[in-house]
Amino acid sequence: MHARPVAEALLAGGKPNALLLDINMPEVSGLDMVEFLRRRATWTTIAIVTLSTEAVDITVDKAMQLGADGYITKPVTLDELKHELNTR
Repeated sequence: MHARPVAEALLAGGKPNALLLDINMPEVSGLDMVEFLRRRATWTTIAIVTLSTEAVDITVDKAMQLGADGYITKPVTLDELKHELNTR
């Protein structure tokens, strides 16, 4: 799913328990989406886990500073994904 439909669903009142955002999404980066969501009080309680092939500390640190609750490096197994989402 692209970032635009996610943003539109959230703006229309949707409130999921968690979001899994790829850092390198088309149209808008996952980091920009984290920042967008965390600036709105309505969505501060949504758990946000970022996902990327990038494992460099600066990217991980930036995601966490912007308000991500977790960071997963690809490739990821289904068990790893479930564990990360269930701990949020």
